[in-house]
Amino acid sequence: MTQTTMFNPVLYRMIIPLVVILLTMLGYKAPFFYALALFIVAPTVLAILANRWEQQDIAFRETSLDIVYTQYNWIHVPVEDERVYLSNIFFRQQSILAQKLLMAARIKTVVCATVALVALYDSVTAWTQFNRQDPYSIAFFAGAIIWVAAAGWLNVRTLELYQRIARQDYQVKSITIAEKPLYTAVMETRTAGDEPVMAGLLRGY
Repeated sequence: MTQTTMFNPVLYRMIIPLVVILLTMLGYKAPFFYALALFIVAPTVLAILANRWEQQDIAFRETSLDIVYTQYNWIHVPVEDERVYLSNIFFRQQSILAQKLLMAARIKTVVCATVALVALYDSVTAWTQFNRQDPYSIAFFAGAIIWVAAAGWLNVRTLELYQRIARQDYQVKSITIAEKPLYTAVMETRTAGDEPVMAGLLRGY
């Protein structure tokens, strides 16, 4: 079975759902909203836009195949599942590339800012319910503060990426498909070396 979905690192697909479920059960809203917004809503919106751009013949979607074992059949043998992830987008013109990258960066910036507001709401709620005599209250407040810090870090990274895209601080690379040039943008990162800019926008961190 082949399933098409969005870019998402294997490690985060394994860890993030467990962490989000655990923290949501403890009463936090920010982790659930973080997972919903950055791993489902934002990548889905970008994927829909990419599909529209491809239909308009101004872009070409690059995908990558990932084989995972997601379920067991009736005799308890792992079932191989092929998933195709949107990993990059190429554009027909460099001017269109710059325009669409900036739009995608704005979408992610708004989403990250909303995540920060939800985390801040969690912290305010935890403060109003804070009780020094209650260990659960102390732990809840500490967790809310950690999520505020994490949301702040996420916003700083996203704003840095947005500013670099706005300044066009990236390298444009081209390929040829069907005798037509296509352009994409890559930038150097601390952890992944040269990485497609669109891949950075599709990530949930």
